[in-house]
Amino acid sequence: MILVRLEDADRNQFILDNQEAFRYGATEEFGLRDDHFGEDGEIISRETIEHDIDEENAEAYRIVSDGQKVGGAVIRIDKEKLHGNLDLLFVSPHVHSHGIGHAAWRAIEEMHPEVKVWETVTPYFEKRNIHFYVNRCGFHIVEFFNGHHPDPNDPEMGRNQEDNDGMFRFQKVMEKQSQVKGVKATELLRGSKSWDGAEMPDYLVGRPELVAMRYEFAAGEKLGWHHHEVMNYGFLAQGELTIVDVDGNEKVFHAGEALIEMVGTIHRGENRGTEPVVLYMFYASQQGLTLSVQHPEIKQ
Repeated sequence: MILVRLEDADRNQFILDNQEAFRYGATEEFGLRDDHFGEDGEIISRETIEHDIDEENAEAYRIVSDGQKVGGAVIRIDKEKLHGNLDLLFVSPHVHSHGIGHAAWRAIEEMHPEVKVWETVTPYFEKRNIHFYVNRCGFHIVEFFNGHHPDPNDPEMGRNQEDNDGMFRFQKVMEKQSQVKGVKATELLRGSKSWDGAEMPDYLVGRPELVAMRYEFAAGEKLGWHHHEVMNYGFLAQGELTIVDVDGNEKVFHAGEALIEMVGTIHRGENRGTEPVVLYMFYASQQGLTLSVQHPEIKQ
């Protein structure tokens, strides 16, 4: 995946692709309900997109994967305040769930390491976007704009309080730089819940035994069903890892992401990608305990 500056010749198609992506999200949530679409049948108007592209300090990019244009982004950078705005980010519906949006956002962050705070907004009904920004990209919801609390940068909001849909404002404060020259410290993970939302148990009582493991398994391979007795977390160094529990709940992790594993719940890892998975796991164990309890009786 690469980002390519938007060319004038591609401007119209960029707008149409953006509208298609936004329209897909709204239709997926509501169906074709008139009260969530504008007069032209779009969630986002051509005028709004063109305004974002043409705004001062705006940078418009095409997201290109395998030689195909599969999305786009528009950002603005305040070089004095070191503040960044993500005005638009969209991925074509036919390539959803391939990690393209996350890869594009990572590329934007790497392109502007000077930015200390990023902000963006998304409609309240865009559950896919809310999940993406909060759970994948590390943003936090800091404000909810609506008819009773309008966006100060949107003069139209609040004029009709009953008809006004809400917008969440997200903010991401970038990691602080190490005080040691030439060293960059990045927090990959902090939490007290496993990837499925379950609360972690208390720490074990007794002599600790900290264990670090490296796992590698080929494309198409599946680990056996198992559960963990101790808390553990890890870092996916390579590949794409899908973790599935016995009830069919699953989550996909991509290279460069950290994860907190389940404790006490039967699950397994699957490599549905095209390259080997390389996974580092760290266990807060206790002497005499097994890291993984296998369940060969489960045949599914």
